[in-house]
Amino acid sequence: MSSSPNRLLLIDESDDIVHGGRNYVVACAVVLLGDAPAAEASLRDVLSSNPDRTRPFHWSTEGPALRAHVLEAVAALAEISYAVIGEVAGSRGQERVRYDCMRALLKLAGRDAAEVVVESRERALRNLGQNRTDHSAIVDARHAGEVSPLLRYRWADKRDPLVWAPDAIAGMTLATRRSNTSWLELFAAAGGDLQVVDIAP
Repeated sequence: MSSSPNRLLLIDESDDIVHGGRNYVVACAVVLLGDAPAAEASLRDVLSSNPDRTRPFHWSTEGPALRAHVLEAVAALAEISYAVIGEVAGSRGQERVRYDCMRALLKLAGRDAAEVVVESRERALRNLGQNRTDHSAIVDARHAGEVSPLLRYRWADKRDPLVWAPDAIAGMTLATRRSNTSWLELFAAAGGDLQVVDIAP
């Protein structure tokens, strides 16, 4: 299997209680690898209206104006975005669902990818080891021939603007699950393309 040298896969996840069950979301935006620095610059520019701001973008802590601006930037940058949703009751089995979502996502979107950038979940000592699930999913996808055997992958923290894109897609997808379709409508109006897949519990 060959990969496109220009295709970059950006992955983040979000989870929330929706409709009485826990929906687990993994989101991906696909951009041209050659345009990665330009994509970073475009996403940073969204925050430039507040020169005193030091914290990175995070959907759950942002107001509506900034959410809208980031979604519009993602719509302009991404070839396509995906959200894979799995449901699990409570916290038991959550890592297994994340693994299943990652595998489904890579099968959908990773076939031609040259590189994957995943937002690290190991942002504090209590989270150490949580990236193992994502690593296992990527390695298993390579062994199964679902992605290129030459696929490169790395983890990035919230300071990397590239992971703001899938964070916004995940937030938008969960909002839609809560029957708030305004963000999805804004994204679509800006030219964004989202495919959503539910995997069986």
